Amino acid sequence: MAILLRSQGGKWQKVAEIDFKTEAELQQLLSDSPELLDTDDEGNAIEFAREAGLPGSGFTDLIGVDCHGNVLIVETKLARNREIRRTVIGQVMEYAAFLCACHLMSSTAFLSLARASRSLT
Repeated sequence: MAILLRSQGGKWQKVAEIDFKTEAELQQLLSDSPELLDTDDEGNAIEFAREAGLPGSGFTDLIGVDCHGNVLIVETKLARNREIRRTVIGQVMEYAAFLCACHLMSSTAFLSLARASRSLT
């Protein structure tokens, strides 16, 4: 599906498609530009950690927190990856279930998890 973009008062133009060679490239783009995953209309910042290890659940591609304290889980897949859709939804649900089960995790422990993940990137 084509994405169209128009500057105020300008003509509609088709946005060029970007072909990522690896999921890591897409993860890096989202990590470096969290505004692409804006969680509200105010453009509030999101801070992400890449490849955060969740014991018993694996590694999230990106886990973040926005300025309202909302936890965001992002799992990236390229269109050519056969694991898209149901598998990705299952992965995200597993990560979210782990975080819900760990709701007693202190903010210090959560920050330690994020900092340890950042040292891997």
